[in-house]
Amino acid sequence: MVSIARAFLLAAAVLAVGCSGGRSLGTTSLTPQSPSQGRSAQSLEAFPISASAFPISASAFPICAQQPDIESVQCHVEQRSDLVANPDPNAPLAAIDGYFPNDLQQIYKIDDQSETKGAAQTIAIVTAWDNDDLESDLNVYRNRFGLGPCTVAGGCLTISAGHNVKPPKDHNWSIEADLDVEMASAICPNCNLLVVEAKSSKIQDLADAVDTAAASGATVISNSWSLPESPGAFKYESHFNHPGIPVTTGAGDGGFGVGFPAASTYVTAVGGTTVKIYEHTKQGDVVVPHYPMKNDKPAAATVDVSVWSNTGSGCSAYASKPKWQKDKGCAMRTSNDLGIVGDPATGVAAFSTGAGGWVVLGGTSIGAPVTAALYILGGHTSEVNDASRLYNHPGSFTDVLTGSNGTCSPAYLCNGSKDYDAPAGLGSPKDLAAF
Repeated sequence: MVSIARAFLLAAAVLAVGCSGGRSLGTTSLTPQSPSQGRSAQSLEAFPISASAFPISASAFPICAQQPDIESVQCHVEQRSDLVANPDPNAPLAAIDGYFPNDLQQIYKIDDQSETKGAAQTIAIVTAWDNDDLESDLNVYRNRFGLGPCTVAGGCLTISAGHNVKPPKDHNWSIEADLDVEMASAICPNCNLLVVEAKSSKIQDLADAVDTAAASGATVISNSWSLPESPGAFKYESHFNHPGIPVTTGAGDGGFGVGFPAASTYVTAVGGTTVKIYEHTKQGDVVVPHYPMKNDKPAAATVDVSVWSNTGSGCSAYASKPKWQKDKGCAMRTSNDLGIVGDPATGVAAFSTGAGGWVVLGGTSIGAPVTAALYILGGHTSEVNDASRLYNHPGSFTDVLTGSNGTCSPAYLCNGSKDYDAPAGLGSPKDLAAF
């Protein structure tokens, strides 16, 4: 049951409705299949008044409040406040809003690979504090979507303390941890999961936890948190330098501006996008909330992607330009390298006891574990020292042409554009060659 304090926060968030990032971008055809079950396509004319799962405008609130000092990081998850949490772990699929694992696998064209790859590979999730519901929440999610169990006893899930001392529980960061492990599972259900819990949300503790993950046999390391870049933040950059272990990080959810560690040249920085699936019918184009089942695709559909208005991006003031980044409007490191769904208006389904059950979540917290899982499915993790491999395969991405996260000059630092743009980097993944 939602607490009085959280109910008040939900009500306050509903009053502050914010627009999602954009309209549409390049289109990618979906494979024709049988008609869907358990979903309802929404007429374009119904937006934005429609009460569908994905209206054009949606209210959401950040799970982690702005941190009180420059040494504390902020997590990157937002919860839809216009949708009521469903506490039933066995809720019918038709009663669960947001994108399902099957949707994400189809959007990023990895549905076949996800079934066969990832065994004996480990995605490390670096988070703060403890979540004593993590294992049960994860397995509610995996069970509901047919992904198979992932338990501590079975060896699939390991929960480790960053300093060998179990930290206290934090309600908000528990939602972050749930989202991270569920998104990693959605893309790579065969992967093992290592959750390293830092003893606090201080950058020093989280940076140490990244080293712990690398020393513990992680294949990839995902970080869904940041703080504003500064000379002080870059004191910790060496902790993200683990050759042969891709390190992914979310760009942040505060709009135009650069965060750390996303600005580091050692990491793959992931921006947030708005992702909509459109069916083409005799009555015209309609927006589809999700496709619950693997073969649940329409005869004709496209995926449209635009820049999410709250994603972080920009030109670093402190990190040097890497050789593999060729954009001309920023003499330093440009953030980001690619874009993954982040807009809570087109957010993902997640199960979190801390959030009240089944909820729709957004934020660049989605992109960090999704990208980490894509690296594993790509099969070249031992060759990855930074984001350079992505830039060697620009054809593996669809340009994000529209949407904006602020005002900037040159325009590509905050606007979708042809080829490279800062909010969505090289674009939205369309195959695994780059990974």
